[in-house]
Amino acid sequence: MYIGESIRTSLEEVRAHPLRSFFTLIGVILGSLALVVVLSVMDGVEAAVWQGIQDLGMDSVLLIHNRKPADRVEQAKAHLSRGMRVEDARYFEDNALVSSIGPVGENREVITAGFVTRRVDVYGITPSFVMIKGRKTSEGRFVSDSDDRRSRPVCVLGFKLKQQLFGGEKALGQQVSLGGRRLTVIGIGTKFNMEFVNDDDMRKEQGGIYIPFSIYEQMYGRNAISYMLAKAVEPEKSIDAEDEAVRLYAQAHNSIHDVKVENVGKEILKERGNILRILRNWRIESTAPVFVVPKMATMHIGRTPRL
Repeated sequence: MYIGESIRTSLEEVRAHPLRSFFTLIGVILGSLALVVVLSVMDGVEAAVWQGIQDLGMDSVLLIHNRKPADRVEQAKAHLSRGMRVEDARYFEDNALVSSIGPVGENREVITAGFVTRRVDVYGITPSFVMIKGRKTSEGRFVSDSDDRRSRPVCVLGFKLKQQLFGGEKALGQQVSLGGRRLTVIGIGTKFNMEFVNDDDMRKEQGGIYIPFSIYEQMYGRNAISYMLAKAVEPEKSIDAEDEAVRLYAQAHNSIHDVKVENVGKEILKERGNILRILRNWRIESTAPVFVVPKMATMHIGRTPRL
């Protein structure tokens, strides 16, 4: 009974105020459409931001590099340490806080493919690098443990470098010359999302080339390590993993603190929280005015003379 009465009353109001009803309907439609558009844009922005953070590949990551001992006593005994070496990784085997660690070499070299020549960033890596930074290929595969152990002359081209050297042609299986050394292309890196996360290292990787670390050592010398990358078992345990890395390196280097451990993962975790808060506030502020549109339209039409 009440439902029928409500429907009858509503129809009478529509017939009595056709213009006001029309504009009210238009306000509701526009408000709903605006809400859908705003939420769709926000979803796209949020997805791009998180993809950029993921492509950065620094979640739970520790960056370890050489430094001079700060203590004068340790400076006098610095000769007792042989510096960073590939063999240091064995101290982290089956560690409860650090899941993976591996050396990375970085340099600049000339690469040639056919008649195209570029000076590019060279990355000497092991499979640990791929796992730690979450790297994938758009074609082919990445450097494997077998490639590194057997010093296979292979390489993976960054997404941008592949376009510069081969354009739209097939690159897999092709030969390139890196510093006069012939290498076979076994993979092409992915395109990073840098729309909202603009990082120089990501840009360099896209325009660079990855080679097995053993090949890198043949080109630049034994233990030519630019830095070591390590990964904590969980983002929340990165501080404990940092302390563990400092302790193990002191043990490996005869109590000489000649390496610096940077907890990049801790900063990334902090920034993730900041970004989440910004996106949440932006979503609230962006959608709030949309809900007012239908109400404003109704209030305005309410002052229109009755027709």
